[in-house]
Amino acid sequence: MFTNAYTGVREVDTGLREAALGMGMTDSEVLTRVELPLASPVIMTAIRVTAVQVVATATLGALVAWGGLGRYIIDGFSQRDFVELVVGAILVALLSILTDAGFGVLERVVAPRGLPRPTSVG
Repeated sequence: MFTNAYTGVREVDTGLREAALGMGMTDSEVLTRVELPLASPVIMTAIRVTAVQVVATATLGALVAWGGLGRYIIDGFSQRDFVELVVGAILVALLSILTDAGFGVLERVVAPRGLPRPTSVG
C-alpha cells in the first residue's frame, strides 16, 4: 500500500509540480493541493485492494482459535460438514464483495472529478 501511494505521488507530471511552484505554492501546498489529489485514485485503489485482502485472509485467524467467520470454515472442514464449510466460505466472499463495493464508492467520492480511474494496482 505504501509503495502504491509513493508511486502515485511520484508519477504526478513534473510540469504540474513546476507550474504549482511557479504560482508561488510552497512544497507542502504542492503536496496537499496538487500531488495528493492527482494521486488519490491510485492510493484509494491500493487501500481498497488491501482491505479486501485483509477481510479475505482474516479467516486464517480461526486456525489459532481467534474465531470469526473462519471458524465456520475450519469447523466444517474438520468435521466434514460441507454445508457449514460452504456457508462460511460464502459469508467470507460476501463480506469481501461488500468491502470492495464500499471502498469503490469511497474511491469515487475521494477522487477529483475528471481523473481516470486506475485499471489495476500491482
